Amino acid sequence: MLGDFAADPLVEVMAFARSRGVTTSLDVLGTCDERTAERLAPALRHAQYFLPNADQLRGITGCSEPSEAARALRRLGVGCVVATLGAEGSLVSSEHGDAFLPAFDVPVVDTTGCGDAFAAGFIVGVLSGWGEASAAWLGTAAAALVVQGLGSDAGIRDRDATLAFLADRAPADIATLAGSLSAN
Repeated sequence: MLGDFAADPLVEVMAFARSRGVTTSLDVLGTCDERTAERLAPALRHAQYFLPNADQLRGITGCSEPSEAARALRRLGVGCVVATLGAEGSLVSSEHGDAFLPAFDVPVVDTTGCGDAFAAGFIVGVLSGWGEASAAWLGTAAAALVVQGLGSDAGIRDRDATLAFLADRAPADIATLAGSLSAN
């Protein structure tokens, strides 16, 4: 999708950002295969967070089991793989181990934009100082809101509404975290 930018220019941007303490994440769009992995491998070394979906994870690594695929990507240098698994929820795989988070049980209208909403929620959580699994809960809430409407941002109203949704439905420790962020 990025054409020639996915080669040296992307590596340079990612390396520059990491060398200056900027949080780095990398996401992909569309189908992925081993060629995608070869093209992205130099940039993945500089990605703190890589956010593929289940099909992309499988396509890049050739591994059908998400945890195995995530570990393969982490061996390429990615700090944390955060994979959306559709109705199965998500996987957070880092040096701290693997955490599987369930999807929220909500009516599904349209899945367009759910992965992007998840990634945005996750990144907001990370940049707010949340741990990786906690940030994934925020991503899960954002995706759950989007899936209930028609279009890529149908259910997202704003940050506070997403945090309120999370506080209402998440496990107690995550709900408390969402409530404290909402108050700020």
